Amino acid sequence: MSGLNAFDEKIVLIAGGYDKKLDYEPLAKTIVEKVKGLLLIGQTSGKIFDVVKQELENQNKSMTIHMCDSLEQTVDLAR
Repeated sequence: MSGLNAFDEKIVLIAGGYDKKLDYEPLAKTIVEKVKGLLLIGQTSGKIFDVVKQELENQNKSMTIHMCDSLEQTVDLAR
């Protein structure tokens, strides 16, 4: 969350990876506030998607979210 808060403008965020059994709900509000496009990859992609989608609904906002299969695909979409 600190990294996201360091930016003044909205960014494209690549997130995900191995499941370390973390709670992603606190991160969802920061993502909705600071991110214009979300690219998800890895085991945690579904968990992050669910909490961000719920926060978007709570705030009546929308965001482009992509579920990616490979790092190459993720980087191509981020560009």
